[in-house]
Amino acid sequence: MPSRTVRLTRIALIALLLPAVAAAAGVPPKTDPPLTPVEKVLQRRLGQILRGPGFQHGFWGVYVYDASRRRVLFDHNGERWFTPASNAKLFTLATALSLLGSNFRFHTVVQSTAAPDAQGVIAGNVVLVGAGDPSLSGRSYPYEVPPPEPALPYDPSAIPLLLARSLAGRGVTQIKGNIVGDDSYFTDDPYPVGWAIDDMLWDYGAPVSALTLNDNTRFLQIYPGPRPGALPRLVWTPALNPPATENLIRTGAAGSATRVDLNLDPATGALRLTGMMALDNPGVLEALAVRHPALYAGQLLKQALEAQGIKVEGKVIACHSNCLSGPPYQLTAWQSPPLAEIEQVTAKVSQNLEAELLLRVLGKLLGNSASPAHDPSPDAETRAGEAVVHGFLYQAGLNATDTALIDGSGLARSDLVTPAGIVRLLLYMDRGQEAKAWHALLPVAGEDGTLQHRFLHEAATGRLDAKTGSLSHVNSLSGYVQAREGDTLVFSILSNNVNRPNAAVRKQIDQIANLLAAW
Repeated sequence: MPSRTVRLTRIALIALLLPAVAAAAGVPPKTDPPLTPVEKVLQRRLGQILRGPGFQHGFWGVYVYDASRRRVLFDHNGERWFTPASNAKLFTLATALSLLGSNFRFHTVVQSTAAPDAQGVIAGNVVLVGAGDPSLSGRSYPYEVPPPEPALPYDPSAIPLLLARSLAGRGVTQIKGNIVGDDSYFTDDPYPVGWAIDDMLWDYGAPVSALTLNDNTRFLQIYPGPRPGALPRLVWTPALNPPATENLIRTGAAGSATRVDLNLDPATGALRLTGMMALDNPGVLEALAVRHPALYAGQLLKQALEAQGIKVEGKVIACHSNCLSGPPYQLTAWQSPPLAEIEQVTAKVSQNLEAELLLRVLGKLLGNSASPAHDPSPDAETRAGEAVVHGFLYQAGLNATDTALIDGSGLARSDLVTPAGIVRLLLYMDRGQEAKAWHALLPVAGEDGTLQHRFLHEAATGRLDAKTGSLSHVNSLSGYVQAREGDTLVFSILSNNVNRPNAAVRKQIDQIANLLAAW
């Protein structure tokens, strides 16, 4: 589990160091000297873009700060509030990295109430105890560019097999009790305030649980049938206990259009698949949320144990409180990669659940309400985490009106931030103790993460690292760009209420970013 000593040692140190660092962080001053003629050209061109086609009917915020010369270059609605989408992750990631440190690690343990006997038999239950670790998956750490679809991005059986092999290596041969998935480290609050019911189907809306395996996601690969009119082939990974699925998709002629729609019955969890898939389509990969994370983790562990020849007599159950009937005996444990590597994956792929886990861990370890005994409300850790983030942002030099966040990922549409507030945060992190790790988190234009397929062969390629964000009618891009003349520009571009396809809005945002890179 995460060490509680972090609260005592790091917070004391942070209280001493943060104000001094904030003062040196290069927060944009209230007034700047007059712009040079070249800077006026940039300002004029940015203004022309924002008055151009496609920009008039939405709400745009653009704030650009020259970190090399320490001056604001452009401010369009910079102090106004916007829904940030996944740019909200910047605040969660910055707080966790700064307060917990880049080398912080999680520990997930497998326990029982007794050691195995001489024959390797465990008389009671075996409990997989979650502690909010976002890294319990087959993902690569540090981040690696995933293979193209429809290939799976990682092996979902990797962690259960690792734990099962560890038990087998210690001589365990039989478990007479149940396999228990224990998520009691957090209070039971799977969906943050402000999340939409429409998101429950997808991996980006997966429920939050202290025991999270494979981002609480299962994969569905859909391949065309052998001939037009035939049913497509469905492949579930993991194949264990897939949801009830009604497949109404049909295979169309080669070269025809492909459209696949998935619909979830929120009451039963059943899926209904409709649409057409061209005969020559290479396949479609869908990442879908798991409804009961602790049970899912226990099921995969049981399957892995049996694959290692360990007999399990009991069933799989989920437990949300008081999950061991006696003193725990540790059978094995998983230690996570360093936090810097975890956050790199979270930022580059924009993983919502992982950001929410970090927010709750902050609340659990560093908040005033460190246990349900202090605050029994379902969202106790979330609210405590929000208080930790707010306190960190204050110390980092942000204004009280820069943020109004209610989740850790930005999936909630009620989140509000200002472009200038984002820039203030980026400036602080750029000059903080974790600056190297911080810059390694962000997607790089044209190279990896959510920017892998943007800015290809453009001015910003390889010279811009920034966090993306998107919801319907919401798009954002905030980060750093190396201008042609060598200056480091720190920027935030937020758009709300733009009634155009997200791809078209991203091109508008990229137009602004490329202008900054070419300046």
